[in-house]
Amino acid sequence: MSVMVKEIFEAFVEAGTSEEKAKAAAGVVPVTDNLATKTDMAEHRAATKADLAEHRAATKADLAEHRAATKADLAELQMATKEDMAKMELRLVRWMVSLQLTTLVLLATFIKFL
Repeated sequence: MSVMVKEIFEAFVEAGTSEEKAKAAAGVVPVTDNLATKTDMAEHRAATKADLAEHRAATKADLAEHRAATKADLAELQMATKEDMAKMELRLVRWMVSLQLTTLVLLATFIKFL
């Protein structure tokens, strides 16, 4: 029997109620040892709001960090792609020049035998 229920039981007995009726009446009263008070709820609400604000700030910081890292990665990929395209362009120009020279040599050879 909790302290509160015992006090209610004793109050009923002192008021002149039989022990059976006092015990039954005291047993109907809910035990409030595990119930939260308005103050408890307000404290919990404040703590929850503080936790949410902390997590929100941490999430924003993480997003900013990931955004910066992503931008840096994209810039790096863009530079690598530009370098690859420049190399490919150089290879293409070399191939075109060699093809033109080969064509000129073949044409000169053909004209020489005519």
